[in-house]
Amino acid sequence: MKKFTKFLSVALSATMLVSAFAGCDRTPDDGGEVDDNKTQLRVSNYEGGYGRAWLDNAAERFEEKYKGVSFEDGKMGVQIHVDSAKDGKAGEAFLSGISNTDFHVVVTTDVFYYDVVSKNLALDITDIMTSPLSEFGEEVTIESKMDGALQSFYKTGQGKYYGVPHYEEFYGITYDKDLFNEKGFWRRATPAVGVSDGSEWYAKPNKQGQFTVTLSSGPDGVAGTNDDGLPATYDEFFALCDYMEKNNVTPFTSSGLYISMFTAMMYQLWADYEGKANFQKTVSFEGPMTVINAMADNGTFTTKTVEEFTTANAWEGYNQAGKAAALDFAKRVVSKSSYYSSDMFSNDIDNIRSQANYLGSSLLNKPVAFLVDGVWWENEAEDAGTYGLYEGEYGDSASRMERKFGLLPMPKATLAKVGENSTTALKMSSLVFINKAAVEKNEATKEVAKKFMQFIHTDNELQEFSVTTSALRPFNYTVPALKMANVSEFGKDLLATRNDAKHDTVYMVSNNSLYINDVTKFDPAEAFRTVEGQDPIVLFKNNSSWTVKTIFDKTESYRKNLWK
Repeated sequence: MKKFTKFLSVALSATMLVSAFAGCDRTPDDGGEVDDNKTQLRVSNYEGGYGRAWLDNAAERFEEKYKGVSFEDGKMGVQIHVDSAKDGKAGEAFLSGISNTDFHVVVTTDVFYYDVVSKNLALDITDIMTSPLSEFGEEVTIESKMDGALQSFYKTGQGKYYGVPHYEEFYGITYDKDLFNEKGFWRRATPAVGVSDGSEWYAKPNKQGQFTVTLSSGPDGVAGTNDDGLPATYDEFFALCDYMEKNNVTPFTSSGLYISMFTAMMYQLWADYEGKANFQKTVSFEGPMTVINAMADNGTFTTKTVEEFTTANAWEGYNQAGKAAALDFAKRVVSKSSYYSSDMFSNDIDNIRSQANYLGSSLLNKPVAFLVDGVWWENEAEDAGTYGLYEGEYGDSASRMERKFGLLPMPKATLAKVGENSTTALKMSSLVFINKAAVEKNEATKEVAKKFMQFIHTDNELQEFSVTTSALRPFNYTVPALKMANVSEFGKDLLATRNDAKHDTVYMVSNNSLYINDVTKFDPAEAFRTVEGQDPIVLFKNNSSWTVKTIFDKTESYRKNLWK
């Protein structure tokens, strides 16, 4: 976890959205005064990626709800102070000093839940996790909104809860829907007659946004769904890349400084290949598991079944076929220099600059179709003012709400896999908990902290988080259509994917001792690591003769030694 989470801190490092309520004092050290007539609640928030607006808004609604309620003698109502920053609010150093702070509720990331538990830093919140949210108009519990894998992980062996995950984090491929419409990059179900230059497979909508031809059914294999017209297989995807070349469009861009984002995206290709049940086994170690036994130079392989895992053979859990498929995808991306922009391999290009270059590429003669980044990228770009850079060119189409981007459904490695459920794997390093040392000083504060914890996990507040950030929290909820009108096109795609009946989410946590005791070995950044220490796509680019087998064998050797 440590190596990847340090990268994550940097990748999410843009200063994010400020409070929509400028008149509300949420930061005691900015000159605002503390109202001693109200019960005080202090919240520490890591604002990288998702900002603070969602929290400021929730705090105002909570204060309004309890403005006429007394939690301690001589005081009426609650005053919440949010101390929010991108630095000093996450990671091991922050965690080590948390018990010496007066933060009552902590929203953070880059921490391992069981480190927090073992160091006795978090308050036992089992009671509010398992009690109905009746006070807030709901008869369900926070626990019941969690996936079974999350329940098993966050409920300790003693049956106690001490915290919950904050947000869903993963890296994917963003595609420019505006560009797809303009250039006609939507795949047809059948080729046009009388054309054989590659364009026969592609179509564009009319001025009303409608298609006069039938689009392909996409990776889910079902017509009439959100992935219609998108490449169903790797072969279709790279055929599209070839067609983009002919239309003077560069397929890929990403941050060269943080090329690890591309590797993290490969983790999703692997998960999508294996499916939920199989991929979960890479951390749960529930046999049997089918893994690659030996691979030929041409990439074909034989398999074997591992019935049981111990420390002696735990390294084999990462030898699934999906890993080889993801490596094949990466090798094909760099098989032509015209498939990617110079940004992807430039150490001068961080995530903010790559986002700006991506957004601005539509103004150039050679626009870029795909951005590899975290699903929070729009928040970063908006905060950095990137959308505003192009207002003069785009007019009202420059804003986040006007530009149309989508989350690309992962294409399938083979035609045989088309129609299988799509799968997203989520790393869970974020955490929301109550600081035990801080709240035990005052029973009223403890009560208010617990109520606030419940409040931000009601359906309404979960929905409001998604509306504000165009992102998801790892709980079972849906955003109603009326609120969806305030979500960006990319956010709508993200939410629609999670709610798709043919989509599965894998929460990459486990209460297996192999995982708990060696959690750093299961960070997505470790999945494709070799002794060279470079990301696979870099190795493929710099060593054109290297095959999928070359790097697969190197990752196997690395993990074997890692477990020793």
